[in-house]
Parts: sequence; C-alpha cells; structure tokens
Amino acid sequence: MSDDKSIILNKIAAGIQEGHQQETGGMKSRLKHAKSRIAAHNIGLIPKRVSLSHNKLVELFTGQANAAHATHDHINHLNDAPKAIAKYLNAHGLAPDIWISKQSPIQKINWRDAPLNISDDHDISGKKAAVNMPDAGVAETGTLVFTSSSMLAIGQNFLPDTHIAILRLSDIVACYEDVWTLLRHRRDAHAGEGGNRGIMPRALTMVTGPSRTGDIAQTLELGAHGPVNLHILIADKE
Repeated sequence: MSDDKSIILNKIAAGIQEGHQQETGGMKSRLKHAKSRIAAHNIGLIPKRVSLSHNKLVELFTGQANAAHATHDHINHLNDAPKAIAKYLNAHGLAPDIWISKQSPIQKINWRDAPLNISDDHDISGKKAAVNMPDAGVAETGTLVFTSSSMLAIGQNFLPDTHIAILRLSDIVACYEDVWTLLRHRRDAHAGEGGNRGIMPRALTMVTGPSRTGDIAQTLELGAHGPVNLHILIADKE
C-alpha cells in the first residue's frame, strides 16, 4: 500500500474513532438525562376544570361516564354490590348470570346475598355479564382504568355483552396524571412482595363507556367491538 493511501485511510479510521467516542459520550449524557427525567415523574399540565373538591370530582366523573353511554348507581358499601347487580340485571331483562375472576378482590364480597349465578372458570368467552373492580376512575373523562396482572383476566373488559364495574369512591381521581401517581404508590407499597418495587403493570386498559362505532352510515352503534352495556357501581365505603 502506498504511503499516500495509508495516510488517507488512517485519517478516515481516526475520524471514525473520534466520531464514535463523541457519540458514546453523547449517548451517556442523553441516557443520564432520560433516567433523571423518568425518576422525577414530572407532571404535565392539569386541566383547570378538574381542580375541584372530591365530591365535585365524583359528580364530574358520573356526568362524563353517562355522556359516554355508561350508567351508574351508588351503593353504601361493597357488600351491597350483589343485590344492586341483581336489581340492575332484572331491570334490564338480563339473566342473573355473572362471571368473576377467581383472583379478583371482589371475591371477598358475600355473593350469596343475592339471587345470582356466579361462574369463575377460566373461559370467559360466551359469558353474558362480567363483574370486576377498576384500579381508578378518571373524572376528567368518565374513564375506568384497569391494569393487567397474572391473576386477573383483561378479557373481562371486552368479551361479555354486559360489563359491571365496582368502583370505590376513594379511587376516583381528577385526571390521567393522577392515575400514574396512584399506581406508582400502590406498586411501591408492595416492595416486599418479590422485590418488584415500583414496577408498573404490563398493560393498562382505559374504558370510557360501552363499545361503540359510528363507521356504518355515520350511525352510532353500541357493542360493536365489545360490551353493549357498561354499568358502574360506586361504593362509598369498603
């Protein structure tokens, strides 16, 4: 190889090496900045209309949920849910058959207090009504928030014709930003359970009203891709 060619190639190699070092340094800086930003959990702009007392947030939540074609009712205690569900199903001419996940926290409720047929098998397909408990309710849009886990079937939010959600009054928050804060606190509270401190769920589902579409002749059709009915029971006490 001629001296001139060697000089040229050496300069190219040196330039590549210098560029790689600069890129590596820049990448480390950007990675450090990203980690710092994630750890800070900076909250974005919060809509002014959700700067309300909790009672007013509950009113906003129910109003937004109803506007999205969901229905709701208030119950005094979680244990009042079975009778309220039986009443709802009967009033709408629906069979008293419901599905509840075996690992759902609402299994602790005394379901024998109401004339309901309950199944908890793994196959939810074909079930007419499912009952579960959301992690939160968002007043801003009347949205229910459900997280996935190894114990809870996420399909119960999509497959039945009727979806009944038992929402604790204390779990109604102002906006989506509050949901992330709530979930982080709950995950951190379980730091001793397998060491999964602060780990967020693999999937998070937001449900606003029953399934619907307006694609066909610009006419609103409920139950297009999921439940026809969404009924929310808000429990004032646990």
